[in-house]
Amino acid sequence: MPIDEESLDEAIARVSGSDPDQIFQLLGIQVQDGFQPQSGKRGKEAGKSFFERFQAELRRAVCKKDGPCDQLTKGLVEKKDLPKLVAIAVLTGVPTLGGVTVTTIVAAYLGLLIVHSGLAAYCAGAAPK
Repeated sequence: MPIDEESLDEAIARVSGSDPDQIFQLLGIQVQDGFQPQSGKRGKEAGKSFFERFQAELRRAVCKKDGPCDQLTKGLVEKKDLPKLVAIAVLTGVPTLGGVTVTTIVAAYLGLLIVHSGLAAYCAGAAPK
């Protein structure tokens, strides 16, 4: 399935200024049935749990040779492009996580969370913030 880059850009732009707790909440709403924007703490907990549960799969997609982290280390990409590159690596590397289809929006949230935690540290195996 081709990646809708315009939708990806819009999703990233919409939440790029948000703090990680807000992004975890938005992620939780996307991956957990029945949550609404007002679900607050429950949405945040669900998003964080989802993010933490699939670290191995996400790292394999993002931290592989020629992946976003490798490209950053080699100076081939700019930091401003990382959320999109990480989201694309997630979309192409892990189309589903635990039965949840990784949509453009879910990939955008995961990409922002990974970049926010520090891509090099994330790929070195440091615990996400």
